[in-house]
Amino acid sequence: MNLKVLLPVAVIAMGAGLYGLSGNLVQNTEKPQEKLAEAPKQLRIWLTKNTLQPGQVVTNRDLETRLVSESEANQHGLVNDTNIEFVKGMVAGEELEPGQWITNRDFIHPDDPAYVELTVSQGMVPYAVKVEPETIIGGVITQGSLVDIVALSSVSQNMASENTVRGLQSVSLSPILMAIKVLQVQSYIPTEVEKVTSKEVDTDVTMVLELSQEQLAKLIIAKKIAQLEVHKSLGAVEAKRLRANSGDVIPGYQAIKEFRAGATSIK
Repeated sequence: MNLKVLLPVAVIAMGAGLYGLSGNLVQNTEKPQEKLAEAPKQLRIWLTKNTLQPGQVVTNRDLETRLVSESEANQHGLVNDTNIEFVKGMVAGEELEPGQWITNRDFIHPDDPAYVELTVSQGMVPYAVKVEPETIIGGVITQGSLVDIVALSSVSQNMASENTVRGLQSVSLSPILMAIKVLQVQSYIPTEVEKVTSKEVDTDVTMVLELSQEQLAKLIIAKKIAQLEVHKSLGAVEAKRLRANSGDVIPGYQAIKEFRAGATSIK
């Protein structure tokens, strides 16, 4: 064949080869982009590590996370509820098995009405005590705190119904319940409108205590005859020292002198 004929044919063949090669390169570079676009969206979900019983306190140490596809999360109804809100004192609302997918709906928070019934110990009684905000002294008292309850009493008058002490010689302060668990603290903060329009706004704080039958009976009597003060527990040993009478407050005070048949006695 003539060289003049072969040369154009060779050039055409070479061009076709280069075109095909460039097409393959373009396709190869486009494929990864297509794969990235097709990658399924992943969501981070929460699971239980161990069995959780109803009323058991839950922390982030009891749970773990895992990445799953959006379609898998959708099958479990978790697409819009994958973030767990950890609140101090929150408990399991029902028994949860290890590895169970969970949401916020599986937990009960301390301000929930069902919280008390879930957390009270067997054989104990939940009992609500209403106190003035300033009565809760000795630090912040929240759910799970231990408190001591002391009584200001008098043998000559009912301190629960009177604010004025009539007989100094008969007043004393003593602990009646020590290291009592607080199940729940309920407080109401009045709005600015209520503060302006109402002369008397209920600002009391209600504590739900966990008591035995004996402690409950003792507290009910104390509420009827004494003024109660509540503070964060100091421990049984320290709480026993919370005792005082008028003589400890007024130095040299010896109460009333009573004269009988020439003898003097001090009460």
